[in-house]
Amino acid sequence: MKVLIFTAYPWLNISTPLIESVQYFLKNNWEVIHFGIIHPGVDQHGHKKLEIESQNYKFITLGDTIKFRSNIKKILYSIFFFFKFRRISKNSNLILSFDPGSLYLSFAWLVFGRCRNRIYHSLEISNHKTRTFLLEKFVSSFTNLLLTQDKTRGRILRVILNYKSKIVVIPNSTSGEPIFTKKSFFHETLGIPIDKKILLMTGTIDEFTGSDLFLSLVPYLPKNWVAVIHGWTPSEKTKSKLNEIKNINPSRLYISSALVENRDKFDIFSSVDACFVYFKPDDLNLKYALYSAGKLFDSAKTGVSVVVNQIPGARTLINKYRLGYLLKGPEIISEILEKIADNKVNENSIMFYRENEFSKNYNFFLNEYCYLTKE
Repeated sequence: MKVLIFTAYPWLNISTPLIESVQYFLKNNWEVIHFGIIHPGVDQHGHKKLEIESQNYKFITLGDTIKFRSNIKKILYSIFFFFKFRRISKNSNLILSFDPGSLYLSFAWLVFGRCRNRIYHSLEISNHKTRTFLLEKFVSSFTNLLLTQDKTRGRILRVILNYKSKIVVIPNSTSGEPIFTKKSFFHETLGIPIDKKILLMTGTIDEFTGSDLFLSLVPYLPKNWVAVIHGWTPSEKTKSKLNEIKNINPSRLYISSALVENRDKFDIFSSVDACFVYFKPDDLNLKYALYSAGKLFDSAKTGVSVVVNQIPGARTLINKYRLGYLLKGPEIISEILEKIADNKVNENSIMFYRENEFSKNYNFFLNEYCYLTKE
């Protein structure tokens, strides 16, 4: 079996859906041909291409993010690339395009190729009020399956893309067994007293992911809790706010900038007691982003409780799985954190992870919706 994968964004090495998809295919003895646009070199956040050593995996660089800023250029060049790489990409069983840019890169394969399984894996909901969106709407019509993170996002994508084919939910989760062993990564690297429990904010640190609200929690933390921020901060304004609060509360707020390889990310989640999950609902993508949050599933895999702001789906998630708490305001964070038991695995989080484990759901998807006989 052979799968063609297309990507056009630079953060390949931390893209969980991409990494999990590639690893799934390799574990099941597929040949993986990965066509990608990458950042020239390694950027300041450590983003780079995938480092996968397998005779069944081949990464082919089509250019860099500077050369291919134009979406029309991606489409036009896809025709050139299609004929250039026609021999190694023939007889593919599946075409998998991640996000709009990758969709444009794969355009020629979608139109001229003979593969029956043409899949668009949507990671974000694009702004449907722009002219650019019309291009995504047009090219996605040449696919026959769309993958998204939950049913609500699927319903939104069906309407705004006017998508006529099948939409399937694939959780933004990882594969493998839950992790029960607790670690002390932050206690060791940041010198946090071992008796302190940790509330973590990780990923992109900015206003739209709740940096302002997270900083407002610091004065309300119980005495045996500290706050840790671990990730990348693209905004200088946000960096300034972090440093300001850090200077006021040096023993209650810790900032980590240590880069951790994706394979070691569970050392992070296994070292905390609760994880902050927040999206500012400024647009459709952020308003319905809860199930697109990798940190939600990574916390669940390690049995860590989550603290979630009240965006659509949050109340249902908390009531159904009991894997954490809704944060209605900074003043109740002390009450919430005092309910979290010392150094204990949240079994409800583990149950949620088992239900949403990637490989189980992906295997069901392929068997249920794809034609996988050799062409």
